[in-house]
Amino acid sequence: MKLCMHERILTIETLEQIETTLENLLKSTASIKDIDELTKSADGILRLNGICMSFIIIGEEIKRIDRYTKKQFLSRLVGKSNKRRADISD
Repeated sequence: MKLCMHERILTIETLEQIETTLENLLKSTASIKDIDELTKSADGILRLNGICMSFIIIGEEIKRIDRYTKKQFLSRLVGKSNKRRADISD
């Protein structure tokens, strides 16, 4: 996969944004002990909405990377994932 410098920079920046979002998700959900904390109160539901929005943002950022890389990024990840599954099942 050959990327121009601009695409490479955008891809790296987007991966860093995904990493930051995941780190924030881990911090914000570390104290959750039971799903009821997110479903039994208005504050919990707001927190759950924030968690879901974070996952939506991550998905959109992954699609953006795929655009930058001309659909090579996800196809390479899927290929590696399928190979790992085949290796595990052997």
